Amino acid sequence: MATSSLDGEKKDLRAWAKRQRAEFLSLDAAVLDEVSTRLSDAFLALIAERSWIHIAVFIPLPGEPDIWTPSQQLMATQAARIYAPRMMPENQLDLVMMTNTTALVRGPFGVIEPPLESNALADLTTLDAIFIPGLAFSKDGGRLGFGGGWYDRLLARFPDKTIKIGVCWNALLIDSVPMDAWDVRVDGILTEAGYVTSSRNNH
Repeated sequence: MATSSLDGEKKDLRAWAKRQRAEFLSLDAAVLDEVSTRLSDAFLALIAERSWIHIAVFIPLPGEPDIWTPSQQLMATQAARIYAPRMMPENQLDLVMMTNTTALVRGPFGVIEPPLESNALADLTTLDAIFIPGLAFSKDGGRLGFGGGWYDRLLARFPDKTIKIGVCWNALLIDSVPMDAWDVRVDGILTEAGYVTSSRNNH
């Protein structure tokens, strides 16, 4: 990924976002459980409302919102086909269709992911929607990641028809995120407060 004149701004915003997330995660466990339940309910309600069948999600790292648990409910009832990312060489992600019996392994950076022997999804146009993690998102669809560009490279491969949805805690839905030319905006953002459409999109 090329360097950018916005690198300093992004670095400062990442530091702020990590502090905000740490403060949020220091809340009482009962409060966090209630917030996580609201997020799961919002996720399942959105899937049902849109009648999406082919959905890519993420398996959360510590501190990230958990939509993997409700995704397993969808797999168990066969209400949707769920795909999860896997880290590949050259800082690329691919997607693997999951079942409740798919083995998971610990990949680079401690990421939990499908094993290398699982077949990757060859046709990304199959997907109705992809849910994307981030440190923070802006109301106009900007995404603040960790700086590796993994998801930007993946999202650039999707057609416009695939709905791209950022997932974060509501405390990290902010007014603006500095965006480089190669950064990919999302169509909407899901938090424990519900789904909001990006001000730049009509999805």
